[in-house]
Amino acid sequence: PRTKNQEPRTKNQEPRTMPHPAPLICLLLLLCTHMLPAQTATAQPAGPALRDLNTHCPFTPPESLEAWQARAKDLKLQLQVALGVFPAPQLDPVAPQIYGRVERDDYTIDKVTFESLPGMVVTGNLYRPKQIPADAKLPAILAPHGHWEDARFYDNNPAVVKQLLAGGSERFENAARNPIQARCVQLARMGCLVFHWDMLGNCDSQQINMQRAHRFANQPAASEVNESGWLLYSPRAEAYSQSIAGLQTLATQRAVDMLLTLPEVDPTRIGISGASGGGTQSFLGAAIDERIALAFPAVMVSTGMQGGCTCENACLLRTGTGNVEMAALIAPRPLGMTAANDWTRTMPSDGFPQLQQLYNLFGAKDKVALFPAVHFEHNFNHVSRVALYGWVSQHFGLGFDKPVLERDFDIALRDELSVWDAEHPQPEGGEAFERKLTKLWAEIVDAQSSGQLQGDAEQLNQVAQTLHDGWRVCLGLTSPLAAPVATRVDSAHQMFRNTGLPEWELSLAYSQPTAELAEPTTLTNPEQVSTTASTATELAALPADEASSHSAIMGWHFEPPQLSIAVERGDSTDVYHIRLSGYTQQDSVDGDKQVVAQAIVENPRLAAAFTFGYNVPLFAQRAQQLGLTLQHLAKEFPEAKISLRAAGSQTPVAAAGMFVARALPPLA
Repeated sequence: PRTKNQEPRTKNQEPRTMPHPAPLICLLLLLCTHMLPAQTATAQPAGPALRDLNTHCPFTPPESLEAWQARAKDLKLQLQVALGVFPAPQLDPVAPQIYGRVERDDYTIDKVTFESLPGMVVTGNLYRPKQIPADAKLPAILAPHGHWEDARFYDNNPAVVKQLLAGGSERFENAARNPIQARCVQLARMGCLVFHWDMLGNCDSQQINMQRAHRFANQPAASEVNESGWLLYSPRAEAYSQSIAGLQTLATQRAVDMLLTLPEVDPTRIGISGASGGGTQSFLGAAIDERIALAFPAVMVSTGMQGGCTCENACLLRTGTGNVEMAALIAPRPLGMTAANDWTRTMPSDGFPQLQQLYNLFGAKDKVALFPAVHFEHNFNHVSRVALYGWVSQHFGLGFDKPVLERDFDIALRDELSVWDAEHPQPEGGEAFERKLTKLWAEIVDAQSSGQLQGDAEQLNQVAQTLHDGWRVCLGLTSPLAAPVATRVDSAHQMFRNTGLPEWELSLAYSQPTAELAEPTTLTNPEQVSTTASTATELAALPADEASSHSAIMGWHFEPPQLSIAVERGDSTDVYHIRLSGYTQQDSVDGDKQVVAQAIVENPRLAAAFTFGYNVPLFAQRAQQLGLTLQHLAKEFPEAKISLRAAGSQTPVAAAGMFVARALPPLA
């Protein structure tokens, strides 16, 4: 998607299309919304208000477990597609390097590196109890750190340390200096293995730097794609569902793989807990990876702000949903959360009761809990961590009495924690690496599909199912659609309204004997509909300058004539024209033109995910409108033969509309 203030593509630039077919090629059609030749900004089409990361996102649990299971299947698919892990890339087994042990009195810290994608290195530390009995199977906790800059090496300044101690947030100076390390140490002392790794752009993970991963605002269109590959945030990256959020999700999944290579890890007791942006990583990771048996996202899950960083957003991720419902995918596995004086402060009355209702459908109401401490600002302080320790002990059977309090520890700083040294040099990074990575990531997925296309009937069916599932997500069909309400305005027009879509119009253009019906037709003047069928004429027969002006053909209020619906009822056929959303009148020196207006949210950071992570794109809206219209006509004329005719720029919309009509259940 092209957004405001970005450089337009010139005639000589590469078309913004994908170079090879991919399982989710529909994403390109979806996100690179087609525009008619006049690409001037216009008034936005009327319709539902745009959602953004601050829009209230309530969760209404279904009344039955069966209804939730159906919804959960769709929602999990949506998350997988949005995060670039559907289909899951087939990667080599994780081969971690574990070295550089740091010894403490009752725990150890190792340095860990492994690849999430070929060449993309995950960096972190592994905390373990110092004494592990032979043949023991221990629980393991994943510890994403969130938006505390350089969090693995975090060391608060003395003034902040004093404030945290004086205000009751922390009990010990070292925990106040690095509360994230305090969490890892305490869990190791409780008998857990803990893997604490870097978000992209933090500490040792500099292949994609902080500016690119978390502070992206804009980039010139002309440089986004070259022969070496393409940049994240570009239309091509979005077409492949490649994002920072996706890369961090892959890192989480590969971190689970890494833990499962360790003989002392109990594969049935893997948990995840992080705060803020680490909370987002926690509930997303647990939502799509059922190997994670327990989750404790702190100060993140709420019906309010959904995640302000580019690393927490991806196109398609929250269309029709929000963080509370996504966290609900963890059910019936144990889910603990905290709330503070931030966007989570309303969770006790808005969000958590609904999660309790959902867990009650499973008979597991005791497996979801909220620990509010709204007198503290945004945090994962000692008070909140004590709740985590009790949650882990309770559900992983560690046997500790509550409350489980921390003891002081000897803080480890950068020189002891950093994974890079002479024997383990830092890998390549920067823009060239980013292009190489995105291209390789796409090639891995493309190769999987190409191989299946050369396979047997079962593999071909797998490709077809992948495409079907991907189209459903891209066209917004994994979110329930409200039934359309058709209001007859006059004898020839019907206005359609749907709570989730802008208004659209179906107009009877003309009727004529079926035997006389020509190839795709249109009208020179819609006012002549009621007089004679001879007013129908071939679009191709119109002069070029007249055919290029939609208003000259059908008037400004009609859809461009390449799209029509024929309803054949015996000897007579009715031909309808449909005016979908997104076309708006624009004045120009050579007459009225119609252009497509793709609305985007107001955000100075022009990442597509801030719009299309929350809103169904115009292409998908139009496909839904067309599909619902076809269903309406099929219901109104059950014995009729209905044909959809399209040409030129309307052909992709027609194909998507037919898919919608077939994918949705019939109208009641």
